[in-house]
Amino acid sequence: MKRATRSAAVVTLALLAAGCATAETQHRDWSKYDGPGAAEFRRPELTFPPLDDPGEPVNRTVDEVKHAAAAYVVAPLSDGWRFIVPKGARESLTRFGKNLLYPMRLVSNLIQGEWATAWLETQRFGTNTTVGVLGIFEAAEGYGMPAPRSQDTGLAMRDLGWRESAYTSLPGATVRDSVGWVGDTFLDPLTYFSPAGPIVKLNDLSDHVDGYVTFAKTTYDPYRLERMARVLDRQLDPTDHVFTAGTGAAVDTLQYVFLGVRDPEFPGRADDEDVLIASTGRQLGYKAWLQDHAAPVVFILPGTGGHRDAGSTAALAEMAFRAGYHAVAISSSMCFDFIEAAGTANFPGFAPGDAHDVHVALTAIDADLRSRHGDLVGCRRGVVGMSLGGQQVLFMAAAEEESDAEGLVHIDGYLALNPPVSLVRAVRGMDSYFNLPLTMSANVEDRDRRIRALFRHVIDMAGGKDLQPGRPLPLNDNEAKFLVGLAFRMTLMDVLDQARALGRTGDFFLTPRSGTDRSASYREIAEYSFLEYLYAFVLPDQASRRSDLSNDDAGAARLERLCSLRSVASALHDNPQVQVITNANDLLLDAEDVEFLKATFGGRLDLNDHGGHLGNLWKPEIQDEVMSKMRMTVPLD
Repeated sequence: MKRATRSAAVVTLALLAAGCATAETQHRDWSKYDGPGAAEFRRPELTFPPLDDPGEPVNRTVDEVKHAAAAYVVAPLSDGWRFIVPKGARESLTRFGKNLLYPMRLVSNLIQGEWATAWLETQRFGTNTTVGVLGIFEAAEGYGMPAPRSQDTGLAMRDLGWRESAYTSLPGATVRDSVGWVGDTFLDPLTYFSPAGPIVKLNDLSDHVDGYVTFAKTTYDPYRLERMARVLDRQLDPTDHVFTAGTGAAVDTLQYVFLGVRDPEFPGRADDEDVLIASTGRQLGYKAWLQDHAAPVVFILPGTGGHRDAGSTAALAEMAFRAGYHAVAISSSMCFDFIEAAGTANFPGFAPGDAHDVHVALTAIDADLRSRHGDLVGCRRGVVGMSLGGQQVLFMAAAEEESDAEGLVHIDGYLALNPPVSLVRAVRGMDSYFNLPLTMSANVEDRDRRIRALFRHVIDMAGGKDLQPGRPLPLNDNEAKFLVGLAFRMTLMDVLDQARALGRTGDFFLTPRSGTDRSASYREIAEYSFLEYLYAFVLPDQASRRSDLSNDDAGAARLERLCSLRSVASALHDNPQVQVITNANDLLLDAEDVEFLKATFGGRLDLNDHGGHLGNLWKPEIQDEVMSKMRMTVPLD
């Protein structure tokens, strides 16, 4: 025990000593720029909350070890543990372990002078230990004793004045909390009873490690997101800000978080394969869920930045598989693995070009499926896409004659779910949603307080057991819009950082970047909106490739037209194999967009009144609607 504590202290000192390696963020001056989108580059942008991480190079190394341990040690052990120990028994053991942490919670509350909470903890411990049989059952709540907020030594030190602390990948998330973790270890009775402690710890991890492994696999930079979540969780105080359930398109959109597979074992039944993409000479991964009999193939295209292993992608694949199709999924054209393996442009974002890259990838996958499985994969092909993937489905449909002439795989049926009509309009909306906090208050401190309260509330909601599909989320529409805009901005940061790593941005960015020290570089990248990305990166890149585009205001206007479905309206109108499902209050559509969809697709459009952007896709009736549309164009018999 003393050796482990000493080791933790040594690593903590190493992290503190690494602070001198952090670079300083540099900023480009746009005040005299008069090129395409000049007005956008002068608009104020919301800045991300500062996260002190002077030991980032060491932290990232520790994180890589942690990811490997989770994937290759903890996950296999957890599989065996879940096989041996029933879920009910695992939950009982988790409650037993939490009950034993009473000394830690008691001391933390006493240090802070929280006498009432300390007494409540004592009552809960006594009730759960006796009536609840050593804490195996949660008896205290039945006696009207609510669970108090989480407490530990690190939080006690925070409330005593150690507010800000540098991030660390050690247990605890910050240096302060890692010091507190040493104290918590001494106060945990299971520390002194081996192997009871490791068994309880494995039990606690067993139901969560697979999700963690998937998160690490499907995220471009899991370190950045995990750091943000952990630091905010440890530094943000409970808030007295009142959040009430609201209504609106953004609130509807957040219901998308409930889209997932019905069968938890379904994602693991896929075949993971790789295929060579001739246009890039690189291998692209794909997932295939195959029936045991001949059937048509349905290709799944996720939304912006979506990974083929993501839960929403698997959910759409499960819909197709349950309906009787083979389901095959790839990552989004704005996801890191597709960008590197199958993207032909330096910067994704030119809608027709990205759709063509996707079609080329599907052609290679189709040939691979035929070589592996022969007649099992049948002869008909369908494609269904969500959001950006849905728009790409429609661009593929519009270019059907050219694609057939090029020898790309023929698609028999196209289904687009909540496609944006105009890519530029969609990203302009996302930019405005991300910057909504700038309009909350003219006072910077008050605005920051509200943002911190919102983040605290989101963290609390993520662990809440009261969140249920279909029930209103305790957020108003502007708060929900900000969270949607934040998700899109995080995806853009991934795209730009990957472009830097691949050497595609040249000397555009001024801040030094290395693989293990990225914080300062990320701060510079975070200053760019989606519209600025289109003007500063996508437009010049496409202008160098196409004779019909110029890197000026006229070229920017043409880029906007080419990235809108209005540019291919006649081809979409005349293709009877195209189906669309969307919602009248979709965040990415305005009233003119809705009228365009009605005029273009007529009876091939299913328009729901509510649901926001993909927010009703978890509903069984909408899922039935999706597969009914697919069967119209790709029959099973």
